[in-house]
Amino acid sequence: MAATNAYSSQGTALNVTIAAVPTLVPQVRGLTGPSVNWSIDDITTLSSPSNFKEKFPLMKDPATVSFTLVYDSANAAIEYLRASNFAEFGILETFTIVTSAPVPKTLGFTAYV
Repeated sequence: MAATNAYSSQGTALNVTIAAVPTLVPQVRGLTGPSVNWSIDDITTLSSPSNFKEKFPLMKDPATVSFTLVYDSANAAIEYLRASNFAEFGILETFTIVTSAPVPKTLGFTAYV
């Protein structure tokens, strides 16, 4: 059996696109996500096999991506995110997460702040 591989998240970067330029969000302390939640329907009938409930996946719902950071009001990217969060109707922002594992991966997503 192969050994379990573990990697440090140190060096992982979160970027937000500002004026078509991916911009580093500095001083991120922790990051969770992205992930997906499923809507699951119960399709159990009186003839379900072995009297077990039956489930069926219907739709995917992107889950929350959250992060904590050291707030710096002098940083343009952090202030951009703060302004996006306070926008009256919300602004759909574009993000990327670049992992630091031995083979870096880039994960892109859009989200409201």
